Amino acid sequence: MCSNKRSHGFTLLEMIVAMFIAGIVIVTVYSFFISFHRSAFTRELRNNFIQEANFFSSSIKNRIMTGKGILEVSEERIKIIDLNNRELVYSFEDDNLLLNEKKVNIAVICFKIHAIGPVLETSEYVNSFRKRTPLEWLDMNGNRVIDMEELDTDISGYIEGEECAYIGLINIEIEYKNRDFTLKHRFKIHPRNRL
Repeated sequence: MCSNKRSHGFTLLEMIVAMFIAGIVIVTVYSFFISFHRSAFTRELRNNFIQEANFFSSSIKNRIMTGKGILEVSEERIKIIDLNNRELVYSFEDDNLLLNEKKVNIAVICFKIHAIGPVLETSEYVNSFRKRTPLEWLDMNGNRVIDMEELDTDISGYIEGEECAYIGLINIEIEYKNRDFTLKHRFKIHPRNRL
């Protein structure tokens, strides 16, 4: 006597279909997990990079602002004396930012410096009959702002020595690079020239 009653187990075909569906679910969940983990890791790297760049920019800014003075400035180099009477030289050479001729720990693709002297007073009284002040003699192009080229009175390509005493503002632009992410910092510094 044959019974048409089915046993309570699964057939081989049912097991294969169940394993196939479970495999698809596991692969989907695993790929979602890996994708989430990668994005979190990338976000953490980016945040660390931004934090390092901010710290480095702030340290340059603070050293120039609170230091004892500026010794030399050019478009890609600045030499200062910090509060501990140490000479610090930031320079950009061969696509590397150097601090005292040692490569810094962060990738920099651009480091530009532009020094500006004081802005001269503009008034109706300015005419050719009164004596010009020493600062007005530096204003060669008559725009009432003494720029980097005018501060460089000995035309050496650097602002150095006594020329540094007239620096009223330094504009610095730093561009940092990390894999596929770049970050630009631009800041203005009013240095204390106490030399």
